[in-house]
Amino acid sequence: MSFSIKSSVVASSLLAGSLLVTSVSAMAGENGFYLRLDAGASVSHANDWKSSDLSQSFDAGTTTQAVVGLGAGYRFSPLLRLDLSLSYRPESALTHTDNGAGLLYKVKESSLRGFVTGYVDGQPLLSGVVPAAINPYVGFGVGMTRNRLANVAVTDLTAPTFASQFTINGATRNHFAWQAVAGLGYDVTDRITLDVSYHYIDAGSVRSGGVLSGDGVSQPVDPLRTSLVTSELVTALRWRF
Repeated sequence: MSFSIKSSVVASSLLAGSLLVTSVSAMAGENGFYLRLDAGASVSHANDWKSSDLSQSFDAGTTTQAVVGLGAGYRFSPLLRLDLSLSYRPESALTHTDNGAGLLYKVKESSLRGFVTGYVDGQPLLSGVVPAAINPYVGFGVGMTRNRLANVAVTDLTAPTFASQFTINGATRNHFAWQAVAGLGYDVTDRITLDVSYHYIDAGSVRSGGVLSGDGVSQPVDPLRTSLVTSELVTALRWRF
């Protein structure tokens, strides 16, 4: 009887050890480096342009623009991962007519962003609730943006044609940025994940230069500026090494 009990204990220990090794090996297999390619749509929220010298404050409305990006990351555990990403929001054009002042503004802005983003994946917490191939997640990232504003064309609609065109010089500035992310990943294969995510991004501000030129003269002015806040829907492919 004693021998039988000891044999059962040894067998149970070996089985538990085997299951633990298998579990750890499976987790280790999920960890490691990955690459990502992104493409999506970006909608700007804040187009409340201001300039003290020009006595202007106007809302040019929302704009929608494409966004593309790439990145590389590392999964530390089934729950946690981190990636470095670079994305580009191409030049978008805005036009606003200030009927009160008789001025027409044409502005073109673009943004290059780099983020370090950490994610908490929900699959380990929802195992048995959602299919194993589906992984909801949330993330938060910080980084820098390089925001560019091309020369701003200002047309005085009340003046004769030959004297109606003015330009505020453009500028490029770097800003601190942050993003909040929520998404859903689907494992197409053991190495490829299709990812759809929502990003709320505060990319700092966009500003012009400080010189107004036209009609043969130039004068310093307060820069035309706005904050750059966007909502973005991004589709990505992640490939695990």
